[in-house]
Amino acid sequence: MKRLLCLVSIIVLLLVLPASRAAASVGDVDGDGTIDGYDAVLILRHDVGLITLEGPALTNADTSNDGEVDGYDAVLILRCDVGLISCEFGELVEGTVTDGSTPVPGAVVRLYNNNYSATTTTDENGYYSFSNVPPGTYFIVVSREGFVDQTKTVTVN
Repeated sequence: MKRLLCLVSIIVLLLVLPASRAAASVGDVDGDGTIDGYDAVLILRHDVGLITLEGPALTNADTSNDGEVDGYDAVLILRCDVGLISCEFGELVEGTVTDGSTPVPGAVVRLYNNNYSATTTTDENGYYSFSNVPPGTYFIVVSREGFVDQTKTVTVN
């Protein structure tokens, strides 16, 4: 049985952004370093099917961390833009699951501790991400049929 190489420092990218950078990532749909009304417009255009957000833009658009990009995410950004709520949406934890240097698509990645749990599946490049992760120490478990499950610990500041 193959050993799934996950979250090993050289082979796999695991990035936990500091709070100041995370705030500029989650909600920053257009990647310009700010969270503003234009980000909300992009989310609404995606929600009604006028455009398709992909990759980091899609991840950053899910400001409510409910797994969907919809009008509620746009409302959170607008409320943030006018100062009604804090723009601190949370931390971003992302990485790539590989077998040697080969990406592993379709692996299930679970991030959890006693107070939080989220699950996602790696894309065709082995990439995964969790947005809006509260500070704390977490277990990351990666599994895929034909591979040995891997568990690592990560601290989000």
